Amino acid sequence: MLGAAVTGAPPPARASGTYTTAGSVKLGVPAYWSPGLPDGEEAFERLLAAAATVDTVIVNGPASGPADPLDQVLVAAVRRLADAGITVLGYVDTGYLGRTGAVTVRINAGSAEVADWRAQADADAAAWQRLYGPYGLAGVFLDQTLSACGAADEYLTVYGEISAAVRARQPDAVVTINPGTGVEECYTGVADVIVMAENSFTAYRDWTPPDWVRDHPRTTFWHLVHGADTPEAMREAVGLARERHAGQVYVTDAVIDGAGGPWNVLPDQEYWSAEVAAVRATRVRCAWRTYTR
Repeated sequence: MLGAAVTGAPPPARASGTYTTAGSVKLGVPAYWSPGLPDGEEAFERLLAAAATVDTVIVNGPASGPADPLDQVLVAAVRRLADAGITVLGYVDTGYLGRTGAVTVRINAGSAEVADWRAQADADAAAWQRLYGPYGLAGVFLDQTLSACGAADEYLTVYGEISAAVRARQPDAVVTINPGTGVEECYTGVADVIVMAENSFTAYRDWTPPDWVRDHPRTTFWHLVHGADTPEAMREAVGLARERHAGQVYVTDAVIDGAGGPWNVLPDQEYWSAEVAAVRATRVRCAWRTYTR
Protein backbone atom coordinates (compact mmCIF):
# COMPACT_ATOMS: atom_id res chain seq x y z
CA MET A 1 0.00 0.00 0.00
CA LEU A 2 1.33 3.45 -0.87
CA GLY A 3 2.99 4.98 2.20
CA ALA A 4 3.28 1.71 4.12
CA ALA A 5 6.46 1.07 6.10
CA VAL A 6 9.03 -1.06 4.35
CA THR A 7 10.37 -3.93 6.41
CA GLY A 8 13.04 -6.53 5.89
CA ALA A 9 16.43 -6.26 4.21
CA PRO A 10 16.77 -3.72 1.41
CA PRO A 11 17.00 -5.13 -2.10
CA PRO A 12 20.48 -5.39 -3.58
CA ALA A 13 21.85 -2.54 -5.63
CA ARG A 14 21.08 -2.89 -9.34
CA ALA A 15 23.02 -1.61 -12.29
CA SER A 16 21.18 0.50 -14.78
CA GLY A 17 22.10 2.16 -18.02
CA THR A 18 20.81 3.68 -21.17
CA TYR A 19 21.63 2.87 -24.75
CA THR A 20 22.87 5.20 -27.42
CA THR A 21 22.87 4.67 -31.17
CA ALA A 22 25.82 7.03 -31.66
CA GLY A 23 28.18 4.19 -32.50
CA SER A 24 25.73 1.56 -33.63
CA VAL A 25 25.17 -0.07 -36.99
CA LYS A 26 21.97 -1.46 -38.49
CA LEU A 27 21.31 -3.81 -41.37
CA GLY A 28 20.62 -2.55 -44.88
CA VAL A 29 19.66 -5.45 -47.13
CA PRO A 30 19.45 -5.62 -50.94
CA ALA A 31 16.53 -8.07 -51.29
CA TYR A 32 16.69 -8.84 -54.99
CA TRP A 33 14.40 -11.83 -54.85
CA SER A 34 10.70 -12.37 -55.37
CA PRO A 35 8.40 -12.68 -52.36
CA GLY A 36 6.15 -14.71 -54.66
CA LEU A 37 8.50 -17.72 -54.56
CA PRO A 38 8.67 -19.99 -51.49
CA ASP A 39 12.33 -19.25 -50.70
CA GLY A 40 11.77 -15.54 -51.31
CA GLU A 41 8.73 -15.44 -49.06
CA GLU A 42 10.66 -17.18 -46.29
CA ALA A 43 13.53 -14.71 -46.66
CA PHE A 44 11.16 -11.75 -46.31
CA GLU A 45 9.72 -13.36 -43.17
CA ARG A 46 13.22 -13.48 -41.70
CA LEU A 47 13.72 -9.80 -42.51
CA LEU A 48 10.48 -9.00 -40.72
CA ALA A 49 11.48 -11.08 -37.69
CA ALA A 50 14.66 -8.96 -37.43
CA ALA A 51 12.87 -5.64 -38.00
CA ALA A 52 14.35 -4.05 -34.88
CA THR A 53 17.82 -4.47 -36.39
CA VAL A 54 17.00 -3.93 -40.08
CA ASP A 55 17.00 -0.29 -41.17
CA THR A 56 16.55 -0.58 -44.94
CA VAL A 57 15.45 -3.14 -47.52
CA ILE A 58 15.80 -2.64 -51.28
CA VAL A 59 13.20 -4.33 -53.47
CA ASN A 60 13.77 -5.00 -57.15
CA GLY A 61 11.66 -5.88 -60.16
CA PRO A 62 12.24 -7.70 -63.43
CA ALA A 63 15.09 -6.45 -65.59
CA SER A 64 16.52 -4.36 -62.72
CA GLY A 65 13.63 -1.93 -62.87
CA PRO A 66 10.26 -1.23 -61.29
CA ALA A 67 7.80 -4.08 -60.86
CA ASP A 68 5.32 -2.75 -63.41
CA PRO A 69 2.45 -3.56 -63.68
CA LEU A 70 1.60 -3.58 -60.00
CA ASP A 71 2.65 -6.82 -58.31
CA GLN A 72 0.19 -7.55 -55.51
CA VAL A 73 2.56 -9.99 -53.81
CA LEU A 74 5.25 -7.31 -53.72
CA VAL A 75 2.68 -4.80 -52.52
CA ALA A 76 1.96 -7.03 -49.53
CA ALA A 77 5.69 -7.41 -48.78
CA VAL A 78 6.33 -3.67 -49.01
CA ARG A 79 3.37 -2.90 -46.77
CA ARG A 80 4.47 -5.40 -44.11
CA LEU A 81 8.07 -4.20 -44.12
CA ALA A 82 7.01 -0.56 -43.87
CA ASP A 83 4.53 -1.34 -41.10
CA ALA A 84 7.39 -2.99 -39.19
CA GLY A 85 9.36 0.28 -39.34
CA ILE A 86 11.74 -0.74 -42.13
CA THR A 87 12.63 1.79 -44.84
CA VAL A 88 11.76 0.20 -48.20
CA LEU A 89 13.46 1.50 -51.35
CA GLY A 90 12.84 0.69 -55.01
CA TYR A 91 15.82 -0.29 -57.17
CA VAL A 92 16.76 2.14 -59.96
CA ASP A 93 19.72 1.45 -62.27
CA THR A 94 21.60 4.54 -63.45
CA GLY A 95 24.17 2.62 -65.51
CA TYR A 96 26.99 4.99 -64.51
CA LEU A 97 25.18 7.37 -66.89
CA GLY A 98 26.57 5.35 -69.77
CA ARG A 99 30.16 6.42 -69.04
CA THR A 100 31.29 2.78 -68.79
CA GLY A 101 29.44 1.72 -71.95
CA ALA A 102 26.23 0.52 -70.29
CA VAL A 103 23.15 1.11 -72.44
CA THR A 104 19.54 1.87 -71.61
CA VAL A 105 16.79 -0.73 -71.96
CA ARG A 106 13.55 1.22 -71.42
CA ILE A 107 14.21 4.75 -72.72
CA ASN A 108 15.71 4.95 -76.23
CA ALA A 109 16.95 1.38 -75.75
CA GLY A 110 20.60 0.82 -76.60
CA SER A 111 21.73 4.36 -75.82
CA ALA A 112 24.77 5.22 -73.71
CA GLU A 113 23.94 8.93 -73.68
CA VAL A 114 23.81 10.70 -70.34
CA ALA A 115 20.46 12.30 -71.16
CA ASP A 116 18.84 8.94 -71.93
CA TRP A 117 20.16 7.33 -68.77
CA ARG A 118 18.88 10.29 -66.78
CA ALA A 119 15.45 9.94 -68.43
CA GLN A 120 15.31 6.19 -67.77
CA ALA A 121 16.34 6.57 -64.13
CA ASP A 122 13.74 9.28 -63.60
CA ALA A 123 11.02 7.20 -65.28
CA ASP A 124 11.89 4.12 -63.22
CA ALA A 125 11.92 6.13 -59.98
CA ALA A 126 8.57 7.68 -60.85
CA ALA A 127 7.06 4.26 -61.54
CA TRP A 128 8.24 2.87 -58.22
CA GLN A 129 6.80 5.87 -56.39
CA ARG A 130 3.50 5.86 -58.27
CA LEU A 131 2.88 2.13 -57.94
CA TYR A 132 4.30 1.31 -54.50
CA GLY A 133 4.48 4.65 -52.72
CA PRO A 134 0.86 4.32 -51.53
CA TYR A 135 1.83 1.06 -49.80
CA GLY A 136 4.85 2.32 -47.89
CA LEU A 137 7.74 2.57 -50.35
CA ALA A 138 9.92 5.29 -48.80
CA GLY A 139 12.11 6.23 -51.74
CA VAL A 140 14.63 4.92 -54.24
CA PHE A 141 18.03 3.25 -54.41
CA LEU A 142 20.04 4.67 -57.31
CA ASP A 143 22.47 1.94 -58.26
CA GLN A 144 25.64 2.10 -60.38
CA THR A 145 26.19 5.78 -59.76
CA LEU A 146 29.39 7.59 -60.66
CA SER A 147 31.81 8.45 -57.88
CA ALA A 148 33.21 11.62 -59.48
CA CYS A 149 31.29 14.87 -59.60
CA GLY A 150 32.47 15.46 -63.15
CA ALA A 151 33.85 18.51 -64.92
CA ALA A 152 31.93 21.57 -63.74
CA ASP A 153 29.88 19.15 -61.58
CA GLU A 154 28.30 17.63 -64.69
CA TYR A 155 27.45 14.26 -63.14
CA LEU A 156 26.56 15.70 -59.77
CA THR A 157 24.04 17.92 -61.52
CA VAL A 158 22.39 14.95 -63.26
CA TYR A 159 22.04 12.98 -60.03
CA GLY A 160 20.84 16.13 -58.30
CA GLU A 161 18.09 16.48 -60.90
CA ILE A 162 17.00 12.86 -60.47
CA SER A 163 17.01 13.27 -56.68
CA ALA A 164 15.07 16.55 -56.87
CA ALA A 165 12.41 14.92 -59.07
CA VAL A 166 12.04 12.07 -56.57
CA ARG A 167 11.50 14.56 -53.74
CA ALA A 168 9.15 16.69 -55.80
CA ARG A 169 6.88 13.66 -56.10
CA GLN A 170 7.45 12.64 -52.45
CA PRO A 171 8.90 15.40 -50.24
CA ASP A 172 10.05 13.04 -47.49
CA ALA A 173 11.54 10.47 -49.88
CA VAL A 174 14.80 8.74 -48.98
CA VAL A 175 17.36 8.84 -51.79
CA THR A 176 20.29 6.43 -51.61
CA ILE A 177 23.10 6.26 -54.17
CA ASN A 178 25.47 3.39 -54.78
CA PRO A 179 28.83 4.16 -56.36
CA GLY A 180 30.13 1.17 -54.40
CA THR A 181 33.40 2.96 -53.70
CA GLY A 182 34.83 6.09 -52.12
CA VAL A 183 32.73 8.84 -53.66
CA GLU A 184 33.54 12.55 -53.77
CA GLU A 185 32.08 14.51 -50.88
CA CYS A 186 29.88 16.61 -53.17
CA TYR A 187 27.34 13.77 -53.34
CA THR A 188 26.32 14.27 -49.72
CA GLY A 189 24.29 17.20 -51.06
CA VAL A 190 22.05 15.04 -53.27
CA ALA A 191 21.69 11.77 -51.34
CA ASP A 192 20.54 10.87 -47.86
CA VAL A 193 22.63 7.69 -47.82
CA ILE A 194 25.72 6.67 -49.83
CA VAL A 195 26.95 3.10 -50.32
CA MET A 196 30.66 3.78 -49.85
CA ALA A 197 31.77 0.17 -50.23
CA GLU A 198 30.42 -2.77 -52.23
CA ASN A 199 33.31 -5.19 -51.96
CA SER A 200 34.32 -8.79 -51.52
CA PHE A 201 35.33 -9.57 -47.95
CA THR A 202 38.98 -9.82 -49.01
CA ALA A 203 38.91 -6.41 -50.67
CA TYR A 204 36.90 -4.87 -47.84
CA ARG A 205 39.53 -5.81 -45.28
CA ASP A 206 42.08 -3.69 -47.14
CA TRP A 207 39.74 -0.81 -48.05
CA THR A 208 39.90 2.55 -46.30
CA PRO A 209 37.11 5.16 -46.49
CA PRO A 210 37.93 8.78 -47.33
CA ASP A 211 38.83 10.91 -44.32
CA TRP A 212 35.89 13.26 -44.93
CA VAL A 213 33.29 10.68 -43.91
CA ARG A 214 33.98 11.56 -40.27
CA ASP A 215 32.58 15.04 -40.93
CA HIS A 216 29.11 13.57 -41.58
CA PRO A 217 26.65 11.51 -39.54
CA ARG A 218 27.25 7.78 -39.45
CA THR A 219 23.77 7.26 -40.87
CA THR A 220 24.96 8.74 -44.18
CA PHE A 221 27.03 5.64 -45.02
CA TRP A 222 26.23 2.04 -45.93
CA HIS A 223 28.64 -0.82 -46.64
CA LEU A 224 27.90 -4.04 -48.58
CA VAL A 225 30.23 -7.02 -48.28
CA HIS A 226 29.97 -10.33 -50.14
CA GLY A 227 31.99 -13.53 -50.07
CA ALA A 228 32.43 -13.57 -46.28
CA ASP A 229 32.23 -17.34 -46.20
CA THR A 230 32.18 -17.95 -42.43
CA PRO A 231 30.36 -16.38 -39.48
CA GLU A 232 33.77 -15.32 -38.16
CA ALA A 233 34.49 -13.40 -41.36
CA MET A 234 31.02 -11.87 -41.20
CA ARG A 235 31.56 -10.67 -37.64
CA GLU A 236 34.90 -9.17 -38.61
CA ALA A 237 33.23 -7.28 -41.47
CA VAL A 238 30.51 -5.95 -39.18
CA GLY A 239 33.17 -4.74 -36.76
CA LEU A 240 35.10 -3.06 -39.55
CA ALA A 241 31.93 -1.32 -40.79
CA ARG A 242 31.40 0.14 -37.33
CA GLU A 243 35.02 1.26 -37.10
CA ARG A 244 34.76 2.85 -40.55
CA HIS A 245 31.78 5.02 -39.61
CA ALA A 246 29.04 3.11 -41.43
CA GLY A 247 25.48 3.38 -40.20
CA GLN A 248 24.30 0.40 -42.21
CA VAL A 249 25.98 -2.82 -43.28
CA TYR A 250 25.07 -6.09 -44.90
CA VAL A 251 27.40 -9.06 -45.13
CA THR A 252 26.73 -12.28 -47.04
CA ASP A 253 28.55 -15.47 -47.86
CA ALA A 254 27.12 -15.37 -51.39
CA VAL A 255 29.42 -14.37 -54.24
CA ILE A 256 29.17 -12.74 -57.64
CA ASP A 257 28.07 -15.62 -59.85
CA GLY A 258 26.70 -14.08 -63.03
CA ALA A 259 23.20 -15.26 -62.12
CA GLY A 260 22.05 -12.49 -59.82
CA GLY A 261 24.31 -13.14 -56.87
CA PRO A 262 25.25 -12.05 -54.34
CA TRP A 263 22.13 -10.01 -53.54
CA ASN A 264 19.45 -12.41 -54.77
CA VAL A 265 19.43 -14.65 -51.71
CA LEU A 266 19.56 -14.26 -47.93
CA PRO A 267 22.19 -16.32 -46.07
CA ASP A 268 21.02 -19.48 -44.36
CA GLN A 269 19.33 -19.23 -40.98
CA GLU A 270 22.44 -19.93 -38.89
CA TYR A 271 24.55 -17.30 -40.67
CA TRP A 272 21.69 -14.77 -40.75
CA SER A 273 20.95 -15.17 -37.03
CA ALA A 274 24.64 -14.67 -36.25
CA GLU A 275 24.68 -11.52 -38.40
CA VAL A 276 21.61 -10.07 -36.72
CA ALA A 277 23.23 -10.73 -33.34
CA ALA A 278 26.54 -9.17 -34.45
CA VAL A 279 24.84 -6.02 -35.69
CA ARG A 280 22.63 -5.80 -32.62
CA ALA A 281 25.75 -6.01 -30.44
CA THR A 282 27.06 -2.74 -31.90
CA ARG A 283 24.61 -0.87 -29.69
CA VAL A 284 26.61 0.98 -27.03
CA ARG A 285 25.57 0.92 -23.40
CA CYS A 286 26.48 4.07 -21.55
CA ALA A 287 25.54 6.33 -18.65
CA TRP A 288 25.89 3.60 -16.08
CA ARG A 289 24.69 4.24 -12.58
CA THR A 290 23.84 2.23 -9.50
CA TYR A 291 20.59 2.61 -7.68
CA THR A 292 18.51 0.89 -5.04
CA ARG A 293 14.79 0.47 -5.21
